[in-house]
Amino acid sequence: MSDNYYKKFLSLFYPERIILLGILLIVATLIQTTFYGYTSIVNPNLKLFESR
Repeated sequence: MSDNYYKKFLSLFYPERIILLGILLIVATLIQTTFYGYTSIVNPNLKLFESR
């Protein structure tokens, strides 16, 4: 019975992998912008997205 519930739970979330990837992308963007804001406050001369 628990195995059937587990398969039903998986089938409920399996088609939404694209939404999960989108959420992960949003979280990664938030972490990146937070890190960029923190480093720009600590060291304003540091440019992360600048080619040397």
